Amino acid sequence: MDVVLVPVRHHSPACARLVKDLVARLRPSRVLIEGPSDFEALAELLLPHALPIAIYSFVRMPGLRSGAYYPFCEYSPEWQAIRCAGAAGIPFEFIDLPWSATIAIDPEGTTRYADGSMRRSRLIDALCAELCVDDFDAVWDTLFEIPKDPDPDVLLERLTLFCGALRTADEEASCVRESDLLRESYMRRRIRAARAEAGNGPVLVVTGGYHTPVLLRDDLPDLEAPSLVGAETGIALTPYDFARLDAHTGYASGMPSPGFYQALFHGVEPMPLAMQALRARKQLVSTADLITAEALARGLAALRGHERVFRVDVLDGARAALVKDAIDADSHPVLAALLEAFRGGDRGRLAPGTRRPPLAREIDETLRAEELWPSPLATTLTLALRRPRDRIRSRLLHRAVVLSLRGFRLVGGTDFATRKDLEEPTEQWELRWVPELEGDIVEAASYGGTWVEAVETRLMERAIAADRDAGRAARICLDAALCGIDAIAKPLVAQLVDVLRREGDFARLAEAMGHLLYLYRFDEALGAAGGAAYVDLLVEAYERAVWVLATLGDGSKYVLEGVARVLETRRRCADRLPLAPLEDVLRVVAHDPARAPSLRGAAAGGLLSLGTVTTSTVVDLVQAFARPEQLGDFLTGLFSTARESLRHDAALMLRLDEVILAFPEDDFLAALPALRLAFSFFPPRERHHLVRMLLDAHGDRSGPLPSLVVDAMTAARTLSFEARLLAEVERHGIRSLPPIPTGEP
Repeated sequence: MDVVLVPVRHHSPACARLVKDLVARLRPSRVLIEGPSDFEALAELLLPHALPIAIYSFVRMPGLRSGAYYPFCEYSPEWQAIRCAGAAGIPFEFIDLPWSATIAIDPEGTTRYADGSMRRSRLIDALCAELCVDDFDAVWDTLFEIPKDPDPDVLLERLTLFCGALRTADEEASCVRESDLLRESYMRRRIRAARAEAGNGPVLVVTGGYHTPVLLRDDLPDLEAPSLVGAETGIALTPYDFARLDAHTGYASGMPSPGFYQALFHGVEPMPLAMQALRARKQLVSTADLITAEALARGLAALRGHERVFRVDVLDGARAALVKDAIDADSHPVLAALLEAFRGGDRGRLAPGTRRPPLAREIDETLRAEELWPSPLATTLTLALRRPRDRIRSRLLHRAVVLSLRGFRLVGGTDFATRKDLEEPTEQWELRWVPELEGDIVEAASYGGTWVEAVETRLMERAIAADRDAGRAARICLDAALCGIDAIAKPLVAQLVDVLRREGDFARLAEAMGHLLYLYRFDEALGAAGGAAYVDLLVEAYERAVWVLATLGDGSKYVLEGVARVLETRRRCADRLPLAPLEDVLRVVAHDPARAPSLRGAAAGGLLSLGTVTTSTVVDLVQAFARPEQLGDFLTGLFSTARESLRHDAALMLRLDEVILAFPEDDFLAALPALRLAFSFFPPRERHHLVRMLLDAHGDRSGPLPSLVVDAMTAARTLSFEARLLAEVERHGIRSLPPIPTGEP
């Protein structure tokens, strides 16, 4: 036989042992393996890596970024094929479509070696019913993993029959996916080419069992997979870990509990492994309970027809013997300890000499050069951003955060989003090396070939995710400045402009203007001031905010803050932003009785602060709100946008004095809370100045006003009680008492 097909389940100990045996017995002339054919550094797979590791392949183009993992652990059949062939000097190669071609036809998922096609078959449902098990994993274990030391030829025959039946069931139901057909067509061509070049010995082909039955068929058409024009691709090895391999944590093609199957591959029995795990995790289990759990596990194995105690038997035995509390059994600490042990904690590590993508080398070298490479012990770093070197280091750390490199955390310092403490901006960072960092750096290469390019790609993804949230879009600009991106790329600017143009929330537009105005006009700490992209975005945010303002009716706190932000933006960038549309909108709002009094007040104050109306116009408008339920709200809006213009103007204060003095006592008390809120826009010194100005206008030249010895609420309650008391006295015809002469008790 010139070609030997080996159908496998990815990450199956039984299949791994079978492949190892076949390579040793058959001495094939070549070994073909399902894997990305564009991975050309095959010799790197023979280096002394600590498993698990993975091939990480990515594709990047405008509007698309996708990556896929091809993981290997010791009990992966593909890994045994690689290592055994390499040790025997037998040429080996990958024969599957590159990820860049696969993504064009199968965009779902981020992992390859998937078992999805095998899991979904109708045959699996029938086998579950026949074998009295729950799912595909249990079917596979029952048929292939639990039998001890099967004859390799018998195992190969059973695998071929099982996988062939699965494929036939799908073909009869027309369930075979187009992506599978295209990949299989590609693999058939690679097998034919290898067969033509083969020397002495057969060609051994190790592929996923679902694909294997059709790889030697000559009656199937050759199909060409579509390609992604203009796509950038990359591929490299990266560390992996058992937590990501575990089917319980979402890995679509994993066996559950990889640590258990690793032990199984090395011949370790599950009961000793379970007992060691409980002791290592300090679970207090008595000897009697352990004996009971083992007896139950053995009994369950015998009842189920298992040739040996297996994972499910151990877990069910422990659940029956050790879980005695009235809680959910699956969350019991004993079961949690067993599942953690069966998952395993192995983390991969690449051997020295392994190639790394250019971006990974740049990140590594730059962090080390700036003394930012973290150590296993957490260290705290304080940066003063006005120092040139500290600013550079801050930018590198923010780039690491944007790319989700673990081990770098901003824990304190100046918050540029709220713009507090800008006088001496500082940052505090916590740096700590974590095992995932090296893999994160390799996988960051999917974002770009350089650090700046990768950060811009990541920011673009966030801009797309921002959808219609202008505040999030502007914070992306802030992050770009923190990362030291001097000139934001045009595609990112275009995406942010699109977000701003579709935003309908006035408060979020105001937030966006705040960030952009700071970056354009005031930023010194980050070095972003004057950037052309920021002013372009600021114009878009301003014009959209003016348009949305014309549609608003309520006068909430956030709306008033937004109106003030629009006015500030116009004043600060008068040379860039048109006045006419804003003035027209403010006039309409200020005179529209359907709008909230606070919003109308803010619009009137806006016109006054822009110099398009005089104080007398605003004074005349006060009469329209001379009701206790409206006056305070109108003044709140007015002072929120025109405090500076009004604090030295006696005309408005005199008009307000007239209106308020005309209120009956009850109306005054009803209006008082809103009036207090309105005047809270003035700091204490300015409030004192306003009162003094009002008294001067009335000819009162008395000395400084006495301080109130009680709080305002107590004074208000006292005034209310006094008003009721005087009304009651008047009702009973009792004359008011004369005032007490000064100096008398």
